[in-house]
Amino acid sequence: MKNFTKKLFVATVLTGTILNGDVVVNDDHIVTESECVGMDCVNGEVFNFDTLRLKENNLRIGFIDTSNSGSFPTNDWQITINDSSNGGENYFAVDDTTGGKKLFKISSDGRIAMGSALDSTFLLSTSGDLTIHGTLSDSSDVNLKENIIPVDNAEVLQKISELPISTWNYKDNKQKDKHIGAMAQDFYKAFEYGPDNLHIAPKDAAFVAVAGVQELVKKLDERDKTIQELQEKVKELETLQITLKNLEAMVGILLQEGSKKSVAFKE
Repeated sequence: MKNFTKKLFVATVLTGTILNGDVVVNDDHIVTESECVGMDCVNGEVFNFDTLRLKENNLRIGFIDTSNSGSFPTNDWQITINDSSNGGENYFAVDDTTGGKKLFKISSDGRIAMGSALDSTFLLSTSGDLTIHGTLSDSSDVNLKENIIPVDNAEVLQKISELPISTWNYKDNKQKDKHIGAMAQDFYKAFEYGPDNLHIAPKDAAFVAVAGVQELVKKLDERDKTIQELQEKVKELETLQITLKNLEAMVGILLQEGSKKSVAFKE
């Protein structure tokens, strides 16, 4: 009986005969050819270049973490392929099954969403629109940079004043969202920032504006200084005017007194 069972197991492995019951392999399991897993795999499956194929109408890969001591992480995760309901959505997703949250999703039309609120946290549309809920931070550490050259703010301001600014929308944007800004070709011609004349990096556009504002602040400070100097000169002139009026009054008094004395002398 023991030999029969052994032969039956070997025959099952070699011929692919399906047995009712789990098969436990208490050792490493090495498959040197392709493997199909799922209720719809068939004998003679054509794998093409697939090394591993999952094949059935509810495709899910579960990751069950059995940690149960200390502060080890224990969340369970799942890769989900498509909704299982009639008329459902086609997508590839990563779910936190412990928290009951779908945290990453690629829709069949190419949209990519990430975060606990997939419609608002991080959404990359098929037309290239990126929407985030939070702060976008670029690396700007001085230790990561080289060829650091100070900018001539006056020159930047002059170029800003000559840069054409328009309102427009992207051709492939279904909502036809209206935007304001420069054309990449004009921006690159003026400043030569960025990899080419087809794109404008938000950081470059922002700091072109900052350089222009710095130059305007400088000009305003110079104007305020000039105004202050002019105001001081006006005060000096006002003081001189008062002095002249006082002198005129004194001269008038002296003339009047001299006239009286002349009349008295004639008498």
